[in-house]
Amino acid sequence: MTCILLKTINLTIVGLSWEEAKQQCPPGVVPACHNSEDTVTVSGRTELVSQFVKELKEKQIFTKEVNSSGVAFHSKYMEIVAPALKDALLNVGFS
Repeated sequence: MTCILLKTINLTIVGLSWEEAKQQCPPGVVPACHNSEDTVTVSGRTELVSQFVKELKEKQIFTKEVNSSGVAFHSKYMEIVAPALKDALLNVGFS
């Protein structure tokens, strides 16, 4: 279930400031990573992000989908796997 849920999440870089992204993101899409002064990675369920991207493109605002290999980095959905991820990272050996 967790893997399926995470793979339904989309990350896309958009040509908006952090404040613009906070104001313009529709429900279910959130600013997730403040990349630079004028680009933000947004995160959310694929269908919601896709609709938002379509609207931004119609306004000629830059968008670029992030290939995250099916992992919802910079997403609230990472909270689901955070405990298991933390345990796994604590057991990584370094040589």
